[in-house]
Amino acid sequence: MANHTTQSEFDALLEEHRRWYDLRGGSGGRLDLSGRSLRGLDLRGRDLSGITLAGADLSGCDLSGCDLAAAMLAGANLRGARMVDVDLYKATLDNADLSEADLSGARLLRTDCAETTMVEAVLDRTNLTRTFLWRADLSGAKVREARMDATGLDETLVAGADFTGTTGTVSPGGTVITTIGGSVVPAVRALNAAGARVSEYEPPRKPTPNGG
Repeated sequence: MANHTTQSEFDALLEEHRRWYDLRGGSGGRLDLSGRSLRGLDLRGRDLSGITLAGADLSGCDLSGCDLAAAMLAGANLRGARMVDVDLYKATLDNADLSEADLSGARLLRTDCAETTMVEAVLDRTNLTRTFLWRADLSGAKVREARMDATGLDETLVAGADFTGTTGTVSPGGTVITTIGGSVVPAVRALNAAGARVSEYEPPRKPTPNGG
């Protein structure tokens, strides 16, 4: 069982982390709560950018409005977590479990989601710009009205997922799997069949000499 972190302990450690992270110097250092349990703590709206929570237990936590930019959440348990409007810019969610989590309106810009489990998660209105979803599991997820821009999809499981109203682009050659145990198919075709309106990303052309 993961060691539990108390509210007072967490608040004190986070204050030290913020002084170090914001100034990149002085006393304290990067907050590392790998493998710890934060269940039951008041985390709403906190600035948690840059902290390490690898393998931590945050299941059922309310992280609404939190800044988790550049946070390390690899292997974290976020099952059923409330993560509405969370900022996960450049965060790492590799191998994390976000099953049934609510990420409505979250910003996953350049977020790493390799082998991340998001079964029946809610990702409505999320910003998935350059999010990397390698072998992630989005079975039954709701990804409605989301924004994709060069979103990386590689053998991503989308069985039963709803992409209604999602627009934008996916990385060239992106692939998904639409049924459990199914074969790999082109992402654009499968996502559009699930309600999206996406196309393959085309990098801007470099200007040629003489404007040609």
